[in-house]
Amino acid sequence: MTVPSSRSANPNYIIILPGLLALVLGGTVLLGWIFDIPSLTRINPSWNPMVPSTAVCFMLSGLSLLKCRKFSDQSVSVAQRIAILLIVLLAGAMAI
Repeated sequence: MTVPSSRSANPNYIIILPGLLALVLGGTVLLGWIFDIPSLTRINPSWNPMVPSTAVCFMLSGLSLLKCRKFSDQSVSVAQRIAILLIVLLAGAMAI
């Protein structure tokens, strides 16, 4: 009796890691803005700080990725559609 490899049987780790990274990065930047810690608002000290709305988009993207970690027949859930709509609205407001 052979036991299938957990990586080949369950590809959820491919989606969980980027989702967690986006969520943690966005949350860290928001904490940097809330508590006025400039080193947390920049990924690299020589770069411009990440804008809070971009951090919120990162967090929404991470949550959306974590929500779709279960591969099913349903392509996009209602929660994912709401998250995507919020991301598009925030990005559009920043572009205007």
